Amino acid sequence: HPNIVAVHEVGCHEGFHYFTMDLIEGDPLDAIIKRGEKMPVDRVLQIVMEVAQAIHYAHGKGIIHRDLKPANVLLDTDGHPKVTDFGLAKNIDHKSMLTRTGAVVGTPFYMPPEQARGDAVDERADVFSLGAMLYHVLAGAPPYQARGATDVIAHAIAGKVLPLRDRARDAPADLIAIVERAMAQDPAGRYPSARELAEELRRFQTGQMVGAHHYSVRERLVRFVRRHRGAVTIAAIALVGFAIGGTIAVRRVVAERDRATAARAVAEQRRAAAEKLVDYMVSDMRDRLDAVGKLALMSGLGENVRDYYHDLAGLPGGMRPEDVDRMAVALGILGDAEQQSGDLDAALATFEDARTRLRALVEADPGSPATARRRAAIGRATVAIGMIHQARGRIDDALASYRDAVALFDDARAAAPADRDLLLGAADAHDRIGDLERNRGAPDEAILDYDQARRFRQDVIDRFGDDDLLARYDLSTSELKLGSAEQNRGASAAAIVHYRACVAGREALAAAEPERVTFRHGLAYAQIVLGDMLRETGALGEARGIYAQALAALDALVQKDPDNTQWRRDRGNVLASLGFVLADLGDARGALDRYAAGLANHAELTARDPDNASWQMDVARLHTRAGDAHLFVGDVAAALASYRAARDIRAALVARDAR
Repeated sequence: HPNIVAVHEVGCHEGFHYFTMDLIEGDPLDAIIKRGEKMPVDRVLQIVMEVAQAIHYAHGKGIIHRDLKPANVLLDTDGHPKVTDFGLAKNIDHKSMLTRTGAVVGTPFYMPPEQARGDAVDERADVFSLGAMLYHVLAGAPPYQARGATDVIAHAIAGKVLPLRDRARDAPADLIAIVERAMAQDPAGRYPSARELAEELRRFQTGQMVGAHHYSVRERLVRFVRRHRGAVTIAAIALVGFAIGGTIAVRRVVAERDRATAARAVAEQRRAAAEKLVDYMVSDMRDRLDAVGKLALMSGLGENVRDYYHDLAGLPGGMRPEDVDRMAVALGILGDAEQQSGDLDAALATFEDARTRLRALVEADPGSPATARRRAAIGRATVAIGMIHQARGRIDDALASYRDAVALFDDARAAAPADRDLLLGAADAHDRIGDLERNRGAPDEAILDYDQARRFRQDVIDRFGDDDLLARYDLSTSELKLGSAEQNRGASAAAIVHYRACVAGREALAAAEPERVTFRHGLAYAQIVLGDMLRETGALGEARGIYAQALAALDALVQKDPDNTQWRRDRGNVLASLGFVLADLGDARGALDRYAAGLANHAELTARDPDNASWQMDVARLHTRAGDAHLFVGDVAAALASYRAARDIRAALVARDAR
């Protein structure tokens, strides 16, 4: 690992035992601390994150360090930390256990309570020590304050740590919370792995909310504004208005309504103002965030939205139909945000809530002028529910949802055949059905659905003009879908024609609106698909070039928002495809590098949601391709390990489906 000092040789010469290791020109971290050098917080965090990733790597090899401290972290001339002195390390699986009951091994200033007691330790002991190191750098002193080693150990056993907030008053509250969780007295209260600590620190460093800290509404909004400038600043200000002002405004409305008749006009004005805030949240704010790929940031607002409408329901007469409409729209956007952030359980509950409320309105007043719009919203929610079922591997449930959505859209279009939202919603539902038909080996049936979707989208453009960029984007999706069906039935030339049409359409859209990340991501995805088809037909050089374009775009997108699961998934898949084409060109080593990068990329996804069948299948394919490359270079053992990893993932998915 690049952050661990490598040991190259161990031996004995003329009775003297020796080992040779890398020469690191630089200072240990403790020397910098002793000199009183003030390091910026971001610099400290970067050091600890790199050390944590190195320790996570060691844990993956079955090794616990057990003596992490600033003196064992060397900073090279480039400022990168190198972990050294694994002299007290123990093998996690070793039966003899270097630590004996009552035997204390390690440096007491950074030692967790269980190690101070001489108990057996696991990876979480190193997590504690990482937290203690961060504590020392922030506070300027180690966590245990005592005169001698015996007293320090006694303090460690008792968990007597001076509160960091008292010793580092300038440290942010959420960073203090991270340190406190890492140094929890009970190992169960700590981060389960060094990698998770590193990820939490990364979230703090990039301005995201961290799991260790309970944020007030004000803290959440301040962090949001600090992190997102430019295009989303106005949206962030609106969020302040909604999260704080909206709920307060409604509560004031309730109070005003309880007063004399003379105050009713004031209450209505305040209610109208609160409604404008919500309208902004579900329209302009949503568009601004989506345009820069930050819609997932709204996923944490579900509680605020529900509180708002709970208060609104307390008004005399309850919620009016237009209030329910507004709530359903807000819930739909929140569901999209939760889905984008990877929280599928929350998204499913949100979409089902919105659909239930809208259905009740339609059943109560089917003749309302708003019925067509409400049915369109019900259809969109039903498609979204199907997508979640599909991501979970529940294909029958997904197909049933998509077919229900088609029926809903068809019924609604009978009353409003030219409605844009109904036409585009129906097209999306047909696409989803086509995907499932194609995947089960029925490309002819899939083409019927894909072609119907294309006709709906072309109808929208014919009616509303070429300025409807989103409809044009959807039309490019039809080319992509039709190409996939042609490919499925073996018509490679026809598939390439459709794929090139999709890429050309999306290139024009990305040029027209370069800041709209939906277009940039969609173009990268289409390039991956075209590259795959070119590779399969033997155009390896062109395929490699197209993959490289897609990877560059996805690298930029993932750097922009590391939490966007779709972008990260596509990045892993293009790495797999690029590895495949390199293997076809005879560069097995280059292919293995791409596969390793793809597996590291997807580890971020599967750690977030181990139940996502699609992500697990991506990982299985990466392992299979890595096995092929290992076999090509003659590393049979590595090939077998990769093949077994792929087999185990697929077997687990089959067993889960059987349940």
